[in-house]
Amino acid sequence: MSRARSRADKSEVLKRRQGAIEGMLAPSAALDVDDCAYHVNLDELEAAAEALFRAFPYSSLHALKVEAALCPAVFQQALGGRFGARVERPEELSLALARCAPERVVAGGGFRDAASLERCLEAGVQIVIDSLQELRWLEGLLGPGGQPPGAVLLGVNVAWALPTPPGAPTFTGIDVQADRLALLSAFKRRSWLRGLALSASPSWSVPSTAAAVGALVELAGQIEQQGGRVAVLDLGDCQSTTPEEDEDPPVQALIDQLATAAPELMLGVLKGRWRLQTGVGAGLFDRPTSLVSRVASTRRLGNQNHAWCGAPGGATAQEVLVHTPTGGLKRGAYSWWSLHGPGPAAPDLLARAYLPPIAPGDLVWMNGLPCPAPCPAAVRPAVYGGRSAEPTLALLEARGSSRPSRQAAASSTIPSNSPSSTETT
Repeated sequence: MSRARSRADKSEVLKRRQGAIEGMLAPSAALDVDDCAYHVNLDELEAAAEALFRAFPYSSLHALKVEAALCPAVFQQALGGRFGARVERPEELSLALARCAPERVVAGGGFRDAASLERCLEAGVQIVIDSLQELRWLEGLLGPGGQPPGAVLLGVNVAWALPTPPGAPTFTGIDVQADRLALLSAFKRRSWLRGLALSASPSWSVPSTAAAVGALVELAGQIEQQGGRVAVLDLGDCQSTTPEEDEDPPVQALIDQLATAAPELMLGVLKGRWRLQTGVGAGLFDRPTSLVSRVASTRRLGNQNHAWCGAPGGATAQEVLVHTPTGGLKRGAYSWWSLHGPGPAAPDLLARAYLPPIAPGDLVWMNGLPCPAPCPAAVRPAVYGGRSAEPTLALLEARGSSRPSRQAAASSTIPSNSPSSTETT
């Protein structure tokens, strides 16, 4: 790329970023002290959802994790009519049912009480039973001869049954090693059980996940041999956080491993023996974002300058740019700065960076921050979404709105001088 082209591209990025800030400074969406606003690139989100959809057989149901989304509107953007929802809490259940048909909502376990189980049963959603105790609760709610309105899956934990246990244990699901006979008996005695759900951790390596899926398929075969019915295999939140090879995305790396670890899985799905479900929504929504926040205070301690803003702490920004209170790019003598979240003990957002002078009221634009999920209760930022083909940013959720129990704010747009996308710059 020529130097002139590089300068032109940087100038265009700067104009778009300043246009975004000007839009957020409008009276209807002003950034006050301790406020912050996230940018979500909706094009990137939908591209990730499309890649997930194409990696597995088209008959698969991908139940996206509601809690993993930055706000309900971002979750809605990713659904696209092809995905379902995975929920764990009552407020998530209400949110999912407002956007998905009950048969496309999967209510996971995770230390659920009998009252929560009853709400799931009344809603007619798919239910993953996490323990033998929950199974007894469900039978009591159904009564003699009762039938659940939605599919019921038994969640199983195969970690301790593998020759090499995964590094990070998971504490949900029925232990296959200790309770295999009880699992086999449950399917023989209860005709309304429809399948198995794998209790997995997204931090497992791809080989560990593939081995766990292989053990799940083996258990399904044993159940069928003894007269039980397995119609659905749910792989849970099985997406590895990092690929084994740099050139392979995690989903594709897993698919390649499954070809050898569980060859009968995909063959059974393609022939209609099983229907496949996944819950890799946490990985789908975990995309680097841009965040804009107003500086609340500054001070110098020792030989270091420090600035505090309203951005949630706990993650480090890859890049920070400083803008004036009106949105222009800040200029002046550069020096070393540390940037912190709200509160004197907040983690660093940037430990040491060479930046222009920062003063209270300035705006800091941070690139490369991971989406907080869930967002800290004390910080409810506005969330904006943008696309490369559209001249405006859409306000997906207003600042101060709670998540995920609240409905998203009505969509609106900011003035037409906004940037055309939310690229990390």
